[in-house]
Amino acid sequence: MIIHGSALSPFTRKVVLSAMEKGIAFESHDLNPYAPPDNFKTMNPLKRVPIIQDGDFTLADSSAICGYFEARYADTQALFPKEPRDQGVRVLDMHDLPVKAPP
Repeated sequence: MIIHGSALSPFTRKVVLSAMEKGIAFESHDLNPYAPPDNFKTMNPLKRVPIIQDGDFTLADSSAICGYFEARYADTQALFPKEPRDQGVRVLDMHDLPVKAPP
């Protein structure tokens, strides 16, 4: 699997950390969306990162990618807890949003 993205992108970091959490082997290819390669629009018509290539399958959008990881690698560590409240908090955490208001 190849993850194309930028280390500066929180969406790329979300996908990379999710892959690591699930124990998915991957190669990381740096992709600057402001100076993209010629095939960038083919990989993602919206020209955004991250993008994964898993064999002949290409997918963009960090949430879609994490959902793909969860389904494709269902026998590994789950990204989301089963309990609805815990799942909601996990989603906020994945988006780097504060889970609790500061004191």
